[in-house]
Amino acid sequence: WYDERARELVTVIDRRDQSTLITMALSVTPEVSLRPTRAVPVERALAHRTMDLEGVAPAGDGHVFISSEGEAVNPEAPSPGVFEYTREGRYVRSLPIPSAYVGLRSNLGFEALSASPDGRRLFVAAESSLRQDGGPATADAGALTRILVLDPSGLAAAREYAVQCFELNYLLYN
Repeated sequence: WYDERARELVTVIDRRDQSTLITMALSVTPEVSLRPTRAVPVERALAHRTMDLEGVAPAGDGHVFISSEGEAVNPEAPSPGVFEYTREGRYVRSLPIPSAYVGLRSNLGFEALSASPDGRRLFVAAESSLRQDGGPATADAGALTRILVLDPSGLAAAREYAVQCFELNYLLYN
């Protein structure tokens, strides 16, 4: 996520042993340049579970939302979810996720995260189909995946959109 006000790129490192929030200075003249300016360890949302951080989006009060892939049914796997953190890496809260997402596949969970311009909605995309939606995408067969729309204020129920993804060969050869 690019923080236009601060003119910084905010991203994550998804090392499961030490998840980290990275801030980078970005310049585009005379050429594109990224320079890391800060690395902050991120607290675990659940003390007994690692995290596999993937996406970053702005939250209120200068905080950030971070998505983590994972597998809800396997306590040995990283914790899936969308979490609010301070820019200092302190855990604030977990956003409620519909129970269907217990079907996330290991390392194919919440890959993408974005916020609406007004900050009233978060868009979270699963990397692959949920177990109950069929098999994952292969070279010859596509898969159904989901985009989840969350209201960070908690005032509105989550919404979901099903998206039919192409087979992997389509992406490689078209």
